[in-house]
Amino acid sequence: MKTCLLTVIIFFTTLASSGQSSETQAPLNARVLAFAQQNIGRQVGNGQCAVLPYEALRAVGGWHGQASNYVWGRRVTAQPLPGDIVQFENCRFEGPGYWMSMPHHTAIIQAQEAPGVFRILHSNVGGDLRVQQGRINLWHRRQGSIAVYRPLLARGKKAFPGR
Repeated sequence: MKTCLLTVIIFFTTLASSGQSSETQAPLNARVLAFAQQNIGRQVGNGQCAVLPYEALRAVGGWHGQASNYVWGRRVTAQPLPGDIVQFENCRFEGPGYWMSMPHHTAIIQAQEAPGVFRILHSNVGGDLRVQQGRINLWHRRQGSIAVYRPLLARGKKAFPGR
């Protein structure tokens, strides 16, 4: 348990440098998040969880060249930001009165509620292929791995099309 908490604490307190300036990065995250929010209640593509971030990145000029390997940009160990993409592998969460399993799942961070607690946007949850909101408490992770990716611009794209 101490190792798990230590890993989570390090995960959320380590600062990593971005390969792009904050002026470039913030608008891209915001645009990925806006795409997901505009599609709440709708099925994006075939409704599989990985299709939501793939289509969001494609729509906003983001890099999606490794989507088939579930790599969604630059892996970050710093505090996740709204619009970051989270890849869950073989995860199990257990908290007061609940448990959930995410053998292989992808989501977009919507907002932080508290340290380690996030609202997420995702699809293909319980067989529902529509984009929906969820909540994840990373402190409740008992097994598995979580990778957070910061969206990157595709080569040759500008942060603000038309400028």
